[in-house]
Amino acid sequence: IRTLLKQIMDYSIRYDVIQPEKIVILNYIDLSSSIPVKSVSREVFSDDEINRLWRMDDDMSRIILFMIYTGLRAGEYCNMEIEDNVIHIREAKTAAGIRDVPLSDKARKLAHLPLYNDYYDMKYYFTTWRKENGFSHTLHDTRHTCVSRLTNAGVDERIIQKIVGHKGKNVTEKVYTHIDLEIMRKALNKI
Repeated sequence: IRTLLKQIMDYSIRYDVIQPEKIVILNYIDLSSSIPVKSVSREVFSDDEINRLWRMDDDMSRIILFMIYTGLRAGEYCNMEIEDNVIHIREAKTAAGIRDVPLSDKARKLAHLPLYNDYYDMKYYFTTWRKENGFSHTLHDTRHTCVSRLTNAGVDERIIQKIVGHKGKNVTEKVYTHIDLEIMRKALNKI
């Protein structure tokens, strides 16, 4: 909201809707205290929870495991294509999200899962499943779990960024670092 109001203010000044000296009058509005910010807490799946998921015999527990071992977002899961043990992501939240992700050994065991055509259908099914099975996680916690486990396994940050589709920190990493699928597969097999 603050960004939108700033853009409106800048536009208003640029096109003489409001005079710059009148801005002092408008600075008394403090949005930070008047609008509560909804914070989402992320919690990684514990080893015990992951072992419990492996013992469960249902599609949603296998989908959750698949997402933990691939780092996919829920929307990416819904739109993924798998060919020759490689996940192809062609629609993503960001340009960096368009990528190929190799299937690790564990993910390969789970690769023949039902796909959801719609993120909201998947989220609804997950929410129902979560309540029935006593989990408090969100779907996005699978992604945090993947990154945390890769980091704890000592995987290079550039490889993690490539696996999960995050932008590199600078042009060298983004443009000049090329990481092949086999290196990413070895990294994913560490978790």
